[in-house]
Amino acid sequence: MTQNPAPMHPADRAQRAASGLRPVVLWVPDTRQPGFCDELRRQLARVEADADDRETLDFIEAAADWRD
Repeated sequence: MTQNPAPMHPADRAQRAASGLRPVVLWVPDTRQPGFCDELRRQLARVEADADDRETLDFIEAAADWRD
């Protein structure tokens, strides 16, 4: 089931445009698709196995734990 947001009122759209904003469409992976988790695990295993990516993974892990 696709959920579309309520259409923006033209005055709101104009106000945001006047503020220098513009609407964009962002496509992201559908985590509900069968096989998504398996593919995610496969890709993560490849990244974890590559020593060159360890520094990047450490950075992401540290950035994700921002509550400390």
